[in-house]
Amino acid sequence: MAKGKLKLVREIMTNFSRCVTIGYPAEDKPETRYSQVPQTLRGKPEFDKHKCIGCGACSVRCPSRAIRYTDKNEKRAISIFLGRCLFCGQCEEVCPEDAITLTTEFELSYTNRTENPKDYVKHEVDLATCEICGSVIAPTSQIENCKQVVLDKIEANPLIRKIVAEDMEKYTRYCVGCRQRLSHEMNTHTRKYY
Repeated sequence: MAKGKLKLVREIMTNFSRCVTIGYPAEDKPETRYSQVPQTLRGKPEFDKHKCIGCGACSVRCPSRAIRYTDKNEKRAISIFLGRCLFCGQCEEVCPEDAITLTTEFELSYTNRTENPKDYVKHEVDLATCEICGSVIAPTSQIENCKQVVLDKIEANPLIRKIVAEDMEKYTRYCVGCRQRLSHEMNTHTRKYY
């Protein structure tokens, strides 16, 4: 028991004689064994703007509700509020296009909240609107992606592919309500191949 107390007193005395903390982030970090960032670190999330289709699955799955999207002026704005993000990686896991990745960037602290550009990670995609009523259908990139997936799953018969491609071109220009009202006039094929 006496040995343990002596060791504790020795540790306290050495801490009084030297500084054990640094003035982070104002000062540079000293080189330590923790200086190398592991590749498996879950840091700041980032969007791959070429892959993201704007489906919103990440916002539905986010447990802290840090990811939000708003539809305005034929654009969908997706934003991640880093002050609320848990860096859990569920958005990365659920993304069907692998468009969100968690980087190794973890130094996100700042001193002045009003001047900080690092609060949000943002991305925008175009929205498709109904040609008749003007209501929002879905993001255009998501529609194009769905068309391609459906056409890839159809048999190699070129006639069937042509019929389905024509049907989808008609369907994707209108919202669900307008499609129901105009189903007879659009003359879409009733037999489905997909």
